[in-house]
Amino acid sequence: ALYQHKVLFTDFVVNLVRSGENAGQLDLILLYITEKEEKEYELWTKIRSALLYPMVLLLALMGIILLMFFFIIPRFMTLLNGLGEDLPFVTRLFLGVGNFFLLYGAFVFFFLLFCFLFLFLFSKTLRGKKYLHQIFLSLPFFRRIIAATFVVRFTQSLAVLLKG
Repeated sequence: ALYQHKVLFTDFVVNLVRSGENAGQLDLILLYITEKEEKEYELWTKIRSALLYPMVLLLALMGIILLMFFFIIPRFMTLLNGLGEDLPFVTRLFLGVGNFFLLYGAFVFFFLLFCFLFLFLFSKTLRGKKYLHQIFLSLPFFRRIIAATFVVRFTQSLAVLLKG
């Protein structure tokens, strides 16, 4: 019956319930699934709350940088250009970036928005999931975390099945 509702239940849950039915340990399996789901929910809640503060800081930093490039640097540009002196490279670089954002800021914003939406929609397709998973697995930090997660899930599932 769970197999007919693949949107609600993962293959892991469906197969675990099926093996619990065959072993006559359905009550134990359902308790395990409940505990596992509660632990995963608690973990994701902790992760989200831990990432909230850095995300707020990142957004504030991006806002301050945009304010600099759109309002402060253009005012300095007119002042520094009026001096007639040769400016240091870093100053010219900041003035150039500020000028670029003044001229093409809307295009950059919409291009980044388009890229974000494309990646979001692409990640919802099977091909996109496979491609993004390959990228994440090629990064050493994520590879270790993902491998450890799967090992823990496998050993916990095996322990429940061996109990029955």
